Amino acid sequence: MRDRVIGFAGQLLLAVAPPVSLELAVRSLGPVPFAPAWPDLGLWLPPYVLPALLGLLVARLSRRLSRLLLSAPFGLLFANLGYAFGAKTRITLALVCAAGAVVGLFVIRPGNRRGMTAVTALSLIVAGGAACHGRATAARGGPPSVLFVVFDTTAVGHLSAYGYARPTTPNLAALAGQSLVYNRAVAGASWTTPSHGAMFTGSHLSEMGFNGWDFDRPAEGGTIAADLAATGRATAAISANPFVPQDEVLRTGFDSSWDVLRLIEPYSLRVVDHLRGRWGYRGPGMRVTTLALDWVDRLSPRRRPWFLFVNFMDPHAPYTPPRRERLAFAPNVDPNRVADDPRLYNSGRLPFTPEARAAVRDLYDGEIAAMDRAFGYLVAGLRKRGYDATNLLLIVTADHGESLGEHGFIGHLLGMSDDLLHVPLLISGPSVRAGVVDRPVQTVQLRATIRALLGLEPRSDIAPALPPWGVFPTLLISERPEPRWYWEELYEMRSDVDLDAWRGNWVAVERDGVKVIFDDRGRGATYDLRTDPGEQDPRPLGEGAPLVQAYQEWLKTALAGRPPGPSGRTQRALKSLGYSR
Repeated sequence: MRDRVIGFAGQLLLAVAPPVSLELAVRSLGPVPFAPAWPDLGLWLPPYVLPALLGLLVARLSRRLSRLLLSAPFGLLFANLGYAFGAKTRITLALVCAAGAVVGLFVIRPGNRRGMTAVTALSLIVAGGAACHGRATAARGGPPSVLFVVFDTTAVGHLSAYGYARPTTPNLAALAGQSLVYNRAVAGASWTTPSHGAMFTGSHLSEMGFNGWDFDRPAEGGTIAADLAATGRATAAISANPFVPQDEVLRTGFDSSWDVLRLIEPYSLRVVDHLRGRWGYRGPGMRVTTLALDWVDRLSPRRRPWFLFVNFMDPHAPYTPPRRERLAFAPNVDPNRVADDPRLYNSGRLPFTPEARAAVRDLYDGEIAAMDRAFGYLVAGLRKRGYDATNLLLIVTADHGESLGEHGFIGHLLGMSDDLLHVPLLISGPSVRAGVVDRPVQTVQLRATIRALLGLEPRSDIAPALPPWGVFPTLLISERPEPRWYWEELYEMRSDVDLDAWRGNWVAVERDGVKVIFDDRGRGATYDLRTDPGEQDPRPLGEGAPLVQAYQEWLKTALAGRPPGPSGRTQRALKSLGYSR
């Protein structure tokens, strides 16, 4: 019996080893970042083992069915590689999977043990050799490389680098001591796609034609990536948030733009998640870091400057920090008793009790700490490769923050409060003097700032550079066209949810410490941030009439000569408020 079990295990190993080793080898040599970790085996092996196991079990019943099942791992191999290398449609992936299964029929066949063993051994040798590649070495004396880091869904109020009491961001705080830190930076929007669009293009949403889900027009005026590609730099994006590589405008100018999940998740698991209706983003910060360093080591141009955009997404829901940070920041929280989907709370399907709010806060802090740890490894890894403030321009910011119940909701799609719009912003590198800027600025100014720091010609059709290379904005403008797709998601949670308070196209405008928030239904409020930084004392909208009027005048100038877009709704909003005729 023992010999039969050992023999069966050997057959199973012989059937699974070739496709698994081939995947390691091809990924190690392929034109995409690859940084395998031991937990990956827990994701990769089951899809390979299951059909091979079934194939061996039915061998006595049907040799033909057995061969088909034993060839299935090669189909999965081809599908995994196609998914990682950018195949997008299900039809394409199905054809790729079928082609792999056909290959498997020729490789996995009786009497081919030597061939399968040779394939496995050669693949492991290739993968091992590729894994031993050396670290990249930074060039000295030439133009700097540029690293643009976005902390997705990161509220300033939870960063110890910005004064939060809990030690969530020691690595960011260490960088702050060597950087120009902007104490008040305001995002152009309250969620991922529009906020990244504003940063990348240097234009506000109404100028870009954002319709609540996507952009009506391509990035005709270019992007940061396009600017830097024109300087001869290789341009790449590695994003834990899949919206960045999926959107045409956000991809503009990048040689390659990768979704982290595509790089680390087998396609078969993606299919299973889709069938289960499993939601959420999974691209832990340490994986983002290892992928980024692999790109620098293996895919970036030798001895030439590059531009790399990196998006860390740990703080985004679901709030599930790694065990290390969970024990440090949420030791008494039972994750099974806290909903990991904010839509359950926002729809009213579950009550957002004080206990739930405290638990979510602790888990969120743990996620930020995990992201900061990964960011620290990235900075340290680049320094080991010779990248420092003399040859690396480093920009760190967030696309938006997160509300954890402060204004009647959780997440970032139901309001325009400072919890969502106030983001961190640090810049370090050549020609950047460390210090602190207290006057408010906007992240939409980053494109012009990077151009100025690299000596590129200024452009009059984008937001001006940040001080000290440019000017302080006269108005801080954030816009949120109605995300109707989110309403549909909330209705799925609870069909009778009341969303009237959140509907409409909202605008937030700030000047001299006064902020006005208004929509296209004539609703809104005014806040004096100097005496009410938490926005707990709303004043009548009429008190902010000068700000709304100033926004109207800005809008007319900004849209002069541009094709009509969603900004037409903003014009109607102003008219409904009585400030436009």
